[in-house]
Amino acid sequence: FVPYFNQQTGGAGYSVTNLQSTPGTTPVQVYFPYFQGNSHRYTGIAVANWGTTPADVQFKAYDNDGTPTSTPAEIINPRMVTIPPGAQIAMLAEQIHGLSLDDPRNGWIQAQSSSGQVTGFFLDGDIGPNFLDGAVAGNQLYKNLYFTQTQLGTTVTPGSDFSNLIDVVNPSATPANLTFTLMGGNSNEAQGKATRTLSANGRLAEDLSSLFTGITKPRTNGYVTVTSDVGLVGYQSVDTGTTVYSLPAQPASTATTLYSAQFASGGAGAVRYFTDINLINTSGQTRNLQVRLVDNNGTPVQVSGIKNPASITLPATQQLRARGENVFNLPDAASATSIVEGSLVITADGPGVVGDVTFGDALAQKFMAALPLDGNPVSTLVFSQVAQGGGEARPYFTGIAMYNPNPTAVSVAIDVYSDQGAKTGSAVYLLGAGARVSRTLPQLVPAITEQVRGYIRLTSSGGPVSAFELFGSQNLDFLTAVPAQPINP
Repeated sequence: FVPYFNQQTGGAGYSVTNLQSTPGTTPVQVYFPYFQGNSHRYTGIAVANWGTTPADVQFKAYDNDGTPTSTPAEIINPRMVTIPPGAQIAMLAEQIHGLSLDDPRNGWIQAQSSSGQVTGFFLDGDIGPNFLDGAVAGNQLYKNLYFTQTQLGTTVTPGSDFSNLIDVVNPSATPANLTFTLMGGNSNEAQGKATRTLSANGRLAEDLSSLFTGITKPRTNGYVTVTSDVGLVGYQSVDTGTTVYSLPAQPASTATTLYSAQFASGGAGAVRYFTDINLINTSGQTRNLQVRLVDNNGTPVQVSGIKNPASITLPATQQLRARGENVFNLPDAASATSIVEGSLVITADGPGVVGDVTFGDALAQKFMAALPLDGNPVSTLVFSQVAQGGGEARPYFTGIAMYNPNPTAVSVAIDVYSDQGAKTGSAVYLLGAGARVSRTLPQLVPAITEQVRGYIRLTSSGGPVSAFELFGSQNLDFLTAVPAQPINP
């Protein structure tokens, strides 16, 4: 009856007869903590249903005060969207709710899925397009979170300032009492405190300079902690005046080894790349760290004068944020005539270290992106969107970087799917011990030359991998980095 019903409805109707005990029939909440914009700025949403069961996903938009968004009168809120098995949707959040870019919106979106086999992410962009960035949408709530960057001040563009948006959502049915603490980078003394009460289903979206009044500019180091009596979702967006990049707020980590499949410093053609390394010791004890730079073949990077590994002592609650060339004693990224690239492996003598990498244009900060450090490599993962080509004046590219942290080789299957669930291309890559590959999607999967919408699934045999996805314009006007989302088949 199930396939018959689907056939008789022209593929538009689905019936689910499974017992309610499998991931495909277990409801899950997915939180999109950012939904705001204006006449030229939008929020994009992608949700991939990688399971074999259709997913009914109800999108419900909330204003910052916690009330369901009700204006304009024509708004569709909530909105139910059915995603067929193996399929994906990629829409503007404004389209989902029947809004135009001229309609006011400043809040967040809760997506309730009938299936736990969905992944999603969101993008903040403009119609230029001059910038594009975002983060994965998760379903985990935490009572303690870390916003890992607190820079403010004048950028390389005269007259422009960093803005640093702290975004916190309380998806629960009860108010949340929040305490924010601003920490200095190399001091264990708090530089500021702020308290807020966040209503049920409410959202706080404040610039760092508003949350902590009186802080001085320019500011390059530091981080913010938030504690709450109920679970939260957190997100951070940094606008440099020339580009925008973002990071999810991070929970405390129990991992003692962290990875980044991205490190680039120096020249490559007309472009110079930098990588900032940001490490925070959230524990109550001093941590001794070894930071290793591994080349794409899995061996330590060896160039003249390099300090590799770099040894770092990080006292309790303190932070190290530094350019990669300073950590490893490499040439200045803005003037180097060759590029050093690879992966980072950071080992600590105890848990509690979190952090991120920020990377981009070392000369004019024309493009920048950021990623949290990965403390949990996995064997099966999904990237919820494909944007390759597009026929625009400035077409998109999609890239993938993968790092093998294992002492033996792994085999990674890359499967690309359309938004209708059809497999559009596949490839298998053998990654040696400690090796990394970073390429565009057509280089990895030659069958994909032009595809906008859809998703990518990676399956590693022989051990877990650390991976992320890049979106950008072909001429690098903007760059977006998105971590992989682990799945449990």
